[in-house]
Amino acid sequence: MVFVDRQAGEEAWKQTATSLQPSSTSGHFVYDKHHLTAIRQKWAELISHYNASIVASTEMDSVDGPGADYASRGHAADANISGTAYSQSLNASLEYCTNQIAKYDKVLGIVVDTDEEHHRKIQQSGSPLDGGI
Repeated sequence: MVFVDRQAGEEAWKQTATSLQPSSTSGHFVYDKHHLTAIRQKWAELISHYNASIVASTEMDSVDGPGADYASRGHAADANISGTAYSQSLNASLEYCTNQIAKYDKVLGIVVDTDEEHHRKIQQSGSPLDGGI
């Protein structure tokens, strides 16, 4: 089975954060389209891992004990509780990642719209730099 390894995930995010450091000018951080798109892609990859874990763990909350005795039923019941909690955790994490992607999509739309508007204004200006900079 494939399960999301929290420590490996945290290490991957540290590497991603290091590689996606935003541009800095005058003490302000600026995320351009490239950075926002790359971060969004990492969220999408994480969603893919969560989906794989959800599929792989579908049977964890429906375990049957190997025997008819009390101990077997008790162990199965405990395993089912644990499996259900794990499934709920995966689904909550998946929802969080999906919400993050929605936020990045919104910001990317604003950034792209702003860039296009500024480009249009530059092209419409009577500046000697009509071809842009």
